[in-house]
Amino acid sequence: MVDPRLRPQTVVAYRSAIRTHLIPTLGHLQLASVTAMHIDRLYASLLKGGLSPTTLLKTHTILTSAFRRARRWRLIADNPMDNVDAPRRAPHETRVLTAGEMAGLIARMDGRRDQMAVVLSGTLGLRRHEALGVRWSDIDWDAGEVQISRGVIELPGQPPALNDLKTSTSRRRLPLLNYTLAHLRQHRKAQLEHRLRAGGAYTDLGLVICDEDGSIARPSRLTIRLKYRAQRLGYPDLHFRCLRHSYGSNLLALGVDLATVSHLMGHSNPAITARVYAHMLTGQNQVAAALLDEALGSNSAATRGPASGGSGPLRS
Repeated sequence: MVDPRLRPQTVVAYRSAIRTHLIPTLGHLQLASVTAMHIDRLYASLLKGGLSPTTLLKTHTILTSAFRRARRWRLIADNPMDNVDAPRRAPHETRVLTAGEMAGLIARMDGRRDQMAVVLSGTLGLRRHEALGVRWSDIDWDAGEVQISRGVIELPGQPPALNDLKTSTSRRRLPLLNYTLAHLRQHRKAQLEHRLRAGGAYTDLGLVICDEDGSIARPSRLTIRLKYRAQRLGYPDLHFRCLRHSYGSNLLALGVDLATVSHLMGHSNPAITARVYAHMLTGQNQVAAALLDEALGSNSAATRGPASGGSGPLRS
């Protein structure tokens, strides 16, 4: 039974993990006979076999959800996951581009395919599927805003398709930078000229980013092309997710508060933002302390205490 709240690509990923990691080790056991020791041994085996901590954590999520439901349906008396420690998260080591480096990358991609995808993710913090789902009709040119409400899903053996975003936090209205608006206008002009040249071979779906024939772009191919292009431009460790991560990091570095960054990025709650950008928040704590220190006048005469002969403590 599939949870209807899950995105189709999440269902595919879960099925793959079950088939690859769970069935070979636990598939021969009866549901009620699975113990915490079985799970612990499974985790140790998967890590020893080279599974990444991130993927192991996803496997833990699948098992936790499955056994919780089994307990709710009274298929088991005890939930073995209650006695299993969640795997540790892998350190976040995504490449971060400063605002200047982001502008430099975008400039070096001028006129090249996928430049607009870099602009949307690097200046709006859009996820890959969100950037590919933006239509021209989503842009309010007068207000300088864009509505994010759909994304592109790509399932094995199927063409890419547009799909409404499921969570209310993912569906959001974002302010457009003047920088972004300028690139959008330039890109729209180039796209219209290309559409006229293509004639009947072009299918106009109104997408800001699309394939050369106007059809929905495949997210996987965008990732491959960007990685290749980034390497050619001198960014060997740059992946598409680095663009969104850089956006969030740059906002925090500029002093934007955590709640605002969380909203702009479409996180379900600020706790997620705080976890992902913990390295940035440590630096901000020092800045906050320095600002308060200055406001209190720690270097003023107040720090020297009352002058001799001054009044004593106040009494009511």
